[in-house]
Amino acid sequence: MILSFTTFTLPLCVWMLKGIFDTVPSSLMEAAAIDGASRLRTLHQIALPLAAPGLVAAGLFAFVRAWNDFVFALTLTDPDRQTLPPGLVHTYLGEFQTAWPDLMAASFVVSLPVIAAFMFLQR
Repeated sequence: MILSFTTFTLPLCVWMLKGIFDTVPSSLMEAAAIDGASRLRTLHQIALPLAAPGLVAAGLFAFVRAWNDFVFALTLTDPDRQTLPPGLVHTYLGEFQTAWPDLMAASFVVSLPVIAAFMFLQR
């Protein structure tokens, strides 16, 4: 599961982060180099603080993408090791009956971590 999530999420996050780090002014990097800062210190003290909102956005994107990946979790794992959304399908949907009230209540509870992450990480 981790490999399949990483395969599809990592390229999009790298593409997002490349655009974010391209917006960091190169003059700040050059000024840090002139002042004697190493590349690691320049990255840590200049580039990362300026790109922090983009890092949070990419992290939220990766989290939501992994949380909502229904197809891979449904097909690649057995019912004992599935993530929550496919687990809800196996628990509340049957061939001849569907427990809609229970499914809706469980769906609300499953969506709470995503809502909490967005509320915690927004400005």
